[in-house]
Amino acid sequence: AGGKPTSEVIDRYPKAIPNKIIEFSLDYLNKMTGQSIEEQSVECILRGLNMKIIGKEDRVWKVEVPKAKVDVTRPADLVEEVLRVYGFNNVEIRSQMNISLDQNDCHEKWKANNEISAMLVSKGLCEAQNNSLVNTLYWEKLGLSAVDDNVVSILNFSSRDLDVLRKDLLFSALITVAYNLNRRNKDLKFFEFGKGYTFDKKYSESEYLSIFLVGNRGKESWRSKGEKADSFYLRKLVESVLYKLGVDLELNNESKVFKEGFRYFAGSDQIADGGLVNDNNINVFDIKDPVYFAQIDMGKLMGQKGKSQIFYKPLNKYPSIRRDLSLLLNNGVSFDDIRSISFKEDKKLLTSVDLFDVYEGKGIENGMKSYAVSFVFENEQKTMKDKEVDRIMNKITTALENDLGAKLR
Repeated sequence: AGGKPTSEVIDRYPKAIPNKIIEFSLDYLNKMTGQSIEEQSVECILRGLNMKIIGKEDRVWKVEVPKAKVDVTRPADLVEEVLRVYGFNNVEIRSQMNISLDQNDCHEKWKANNEISAMLVSKGLCEAQNNSLVNTLYWEKLGLSAVDDNVVSILNFSSRDLDVLRKDLLFSALITVAYNLNRRNKDLKFFEFGKGYTFDKKYSESEYLSIFLVGNRGKESWRSKGEKADSFYLRKLVESVLYKLGVDLELNNESKVFKEGFRYFAGSDQIADGGLVNDNNINVFDIKDPVYFAQIDMGKLMGQKGKSQIFYKPLNKYPSIRRDLSLLLNNGVSFDDIRSISFKEDKKLLTSVDLFDVYEGKGIENGMKSYAVSFVFENEQKTMKDKEVDRIMNKITTALENDLGAKLR
């Protein structure tokens, strides 16, 4: 091109790079290859590859590797070099092979996930797999900041629609719901195993199981029109996961995130949260149908596995008695308040207190809600009489009226 050098050629090589010295055992070679290769053959192969044997002590050699072979840094690499020349086809294949299986916590996690997947599929759910990357636009539409929400941002993203890592599985579930509803798939029952990522002074990664429902619980048929999914059905699915792993957790029938919500705790540690997704979230994805969503922290749940003791007792031979109350309450009152007050009034015969209906809307004052609560009584010694149960129910009703301001409907 007509160019001329204007200075002397300078070799910038301030420090010479020495050849690598690797200790190489012939016993190690035979162990790795599974057969005995003659010592003379090994030495001939190494010298043919421009490697020098600078020392021998018993069956351990010191091999000097030339600088050109930058990928040869350890004894296993020397074994590979020898085998390439010796010929992989010359290595005999034994009729019997032995391996050692590593036992660690990962196997327990995979086993639990497979058992849960099989159980949920048997209940008619389908497994979903979503991208871990989502869009910061979802936070902006909610009037929130992804940075303030400890979301992990991608520095060099390939698409503006996938610029942050999901914090949990809710947005992924709503993306799946919107995709299916837009294609006229109205009845949805999904679950997903996935990870959530956050950054609060340091990066953290959590494993979750999500369950999300839309539309009917089952298909319509000539015998039934199909029953709508609700928070009670969602809670039963979450409980089935807990029972599958033999975990007994404390139920709280309130949620800070979802309507008609529930939470499960191990002490003060929240393991699961679920309920009806609020309108602000579903509006981001232009979803018009109610979406029920629950999320279980699998890392914390696996930590509780094996801690619960299971006790068995014979069925009570005497019949139980059930009473129902329809209560009008302030919105600030939780079901846990009702449960604790009820058991405070009677711990001997009262065996369970359950919430089976919640109503807010037409006919109910603003700031109020209606709870339908069931009470079950049992006596293992004799058949109970109605008068005995009525006396306890009167005590419970009076306590609910005085302590919670409840009104009978």
